[in-house]
Amino acid sequence: AYAYRQAAAAYAEARVALPEGAAKDRLGELERLFAVEWLARNSGDLLAAGRLSGDQVEALARDAEDLIAAVAAHAPQLADSFALPEALLADWPIAGPDYADAYDDPEGPWNTGAAEAR
Repeated sequence: AYAYRQAAAAYAEARVALPEGAAKDRLGELERLFAVEWLARNSGDLLAAGRLSGDQVEALARDAEDLIAAVAAHAPQLADSFALPEALLADWPIAGPDYADAYDDPEGPWNTGAAEAR
């Protein structure tokens, strides 16, 4: 719980420091998604303690899906914002344009058990 609170505070602090605009909007969406998913994971305890109503618990899944859609709409820009060097991701099939073909490879370590040897 402490780590989640620290992460939530970091989101809020970073968002407040940004000027109005797309970056602030994207960070706000990520912040809300982080909070909604935490609430969803803990909704049973929160409901039992009277901190959430049944209607609120039922709305969490819909709210999470809406936020996932909002974040996904900007996924390429979010990924680019990390400014990871291409060389770092070069050996990771999922980072390439034909990642689906790479994971369909019957000789890939994920299909042969070789991945467990790493």
